[in-house]
Amino acid sequence: MNSQITFGKYKGSTPAQLKRVDPDYLKWGAANLSSPKWRAEFQQALATLTDEDNAWAMVRSSGGEIDFEEAFIAVRDERLEAEENDRKLVACETALHEIAAKWAPIFGKTPAQIAGIIHRCEMDWQDAPASQFSSDKAYQDFRAMMAENDAATSAIWKG
Repeated sequence: MNSQITFGKYKGSTPAQLKRVDPDYLKWGAANLSSPKWRAEFQQALATLTDEDNAWAMVRSSGGEIDFEEAFIAVRDERLEAEENDRKLVACETALHEIAAKWAPIFGKTPAQIAGIIHRCEMDWQDAPASQFSSDKAYQDFRAMMAENDAATSAIWKG
């Protein structure tokens, strides 16, 4: 993290210095550099990236249009929103697996198969014609399962 970069537009800087200058360059390098040493150095710098670092980078990239306090609040709020969205996605996945486990015996499938069906049908399940099902009961069970998943997902995102 403290080695001087020997290539590119930030030659002579260290990855640690780039945290407040161009965190996107660190992200790019951590994902794309062919050298394992440099990928590791960039990843290490990213692992210690703070809201303050991102705020200073935002101030610099704005050309002084944004002051530090405004940038810090924006960066912090964006991070908090991303963390909340991640938490909700995990909760949705947990609910999906609980629903899949509940409905698997009814459909004679494994929970993983039911989870896959729910994922594939989430967006347009209400349009599925009854003729695609082996019986009216299977069709009604499918609709009940998907409605349960919709209700759980909606409650998580609204809550």
